[in-house]
Amino acid sequence: MIRLENVSHTFSTAANDVLAVRDVSLDLPRGSFMSVVGPSGCGKSTLLSLISGLLPVQTGSVTVDGEPVDGVRRDATMMLQSDALLPWRTVRQNVGLALEIRGEKKGRAERVDAIIERVGLAEFADARPSQLSGGMRKRVQLAASLVYNPSIILMDEPFGALDAFTRANMQQLLVDLCRAQGATCLFVTHDLDEAVALSDRVAIFSKRPGTVKAVHDIALPRDRDVADVQGVPGFTEARQELWDELRDEIDRELPAGDSAEKHHAH
Repeated sequence: MIRLENVSHTFSTAANDVLAVRDVSLDLPRGSFMSVVGPSGCGKSTLLSLISGLLPVQTGSVTVDGEPVDGVRRDATMMLQSDALLPWRTVRQNVGLALEIRGEKKGRAERVDAIIERVGLAEFADARPSQLSGGMRKRVQLAASLVYNPSIILMDEPFGALDAFTRANMQQLLVDLCRAQGATCLFVTHDLDEAVALSDRVAIFSKRPGTVKAVHDIALPRDRDVADVQGVPGFTEARQELWDELRDEIDRELPAGDSAEKHHAH
């Protein structure tokens, strides 16, 4: 269980203080998949950094299985939109980097090769990132993030730059790997279709300072096929519920005379 209780965080600059998130409370049961959606700048990425321990908790509490997060967690991984691969290392070397850093030698080569095969890149194991397509680099990043079987997976719009076909493949691969490893996943996205397709629950954040406006259960089969999920009964209704919650927050961000409904229809 990941639990956040009344969490607030402020970033201080020379010019002013910016309250990024305010009084955030969330529960993520072990093995669950939750997406977070909200307006730009509402603190979604800050939330991931607090759970991973990359940012210190200022106000409130963040716990994992009842233990406070008081430093960088070795059982968590974070995947960002940029692939962040080392250009001078091969696919195999990039995927194995986390295990090297952790000093894990026993069975390392076998684990690396197994997950490279799982993401469909076995024939490119000795290639460098410059020799791969964008979708293939994203597969390498996913393999590198999951090779050490983290129990917490934190995702910050990891598939936003991919084409629709590659994105659907990556989404399915992520869901399958998370379930196989029993990991708890928190996934930040601006895409409501993606949030519904992947998640057990979706948290709606308000505009900055971000706080939890609502949490919706997604009542779709858990073993869903991501590529075909839009045709599953209940998908459209779930997406509309999220949009109804989010619309007011987006309207507050847009210039006078503009509206989220107009953008949504477009």
